[in-house]
Amino acid sequence: MVDGYGISPEMEHYGCMVDLFARAGLIDEAVRLIETMTVEPDPVMWATLLDACEIHGFVEMGEKIGNKLIKMDPTHDGHYVQLAGIYAKSRKWDDVVRVRRLMVERVPIKVAGWSLIEVEDRVHRFVAGDRDHDHSSDIYKMLEIIGLMVSEAGCSPKHLTCVA
Repeated sequence: MVDGYGISPEMEHYGCMVDLFARAGLIDEAVRLIETMTVEPDPVMWATLLDACEIHGFVEMGEKIGNKLIKMDPTHDGHYVQLAGIYAKSRKWDDVVRVRRLMVERVPIKVAGWSLIEVEDRVHRFVAGDRDHDHSSDIYKMLEIIGLMVSEAGCSPKHLTCVA
């Protein structure tokens, strides 16, 4: 990059490359790039790799990266949840329990944030997973129908990609 364009690679350039490798399932290549970078990798870069490990089933690498992220920021609940998810997919139930317990010990309890939606001049307030609404069973049935329609259209909410 320096020779061809006179640009020294910065965190954003490396981040884009790591993301591309990760999305393609080329986890080893992404790790090699991180290990040879001229800048210190940030937690976002490692989290990108952790996402890819979960999606592509790289359990051992996901375990290493998940533990690295937990050491970098022991109060970030997302890293524990994702690592536990990787263990669950590979049926490592003892590890799931261990990581969940660590999360309970280390992560402060968060107060749920409310979301608001206005429908026909009326504001409705809710939190994720809220089932207190009078029509919650109808709402969740409709969400299930929408999810099936999205899947039939070739979209995968887990991977955030469409193949239609």
